[in-house]
Amino acid sequence: MARYIDANVLIKDIEQSKANNNHNNSIASQTHNAEHRHFIKMVLDQPTADVVEVEKVAEILADVTGASPCDFVGNEWLVSCCESVGHCCQKSDIDCWEQYLKHFGNKKEQCNENTR
Repeated sequence: MARYIDANVLIKDIEQSKANNNHNNSIASQTHNAEHRHFIKMVLDQPTADVVEVEKVAEILADVTGASPCDFVGNEWLVSCCESVGHCCQKSDIDCWEQYLKHFGNKKEQCNENTR
């Protein structure tokens, strides 16, 4: 599972670590500072995204639709992807929406393999 890191917090921690420069030697001190500038640049160069928890999105979808994703035409693939025992839509709508969100991107490849 992916771990999402708050880039702003990481940069703040790097800057605080940079302030803890215990090197008395000017060359070592300069190297220390240069390394921290490099770390900050590496973090800033990485793509970032706003992340919303799947559980929260599933709750919203269940609330807005008042239904399970299995109730919508075209979502028959979901049955073969469910990790729940039996049919996922026999559980709560929220659980079923979580499965839908988890597998949606792979539905054609992964889920069709499960039915072969």
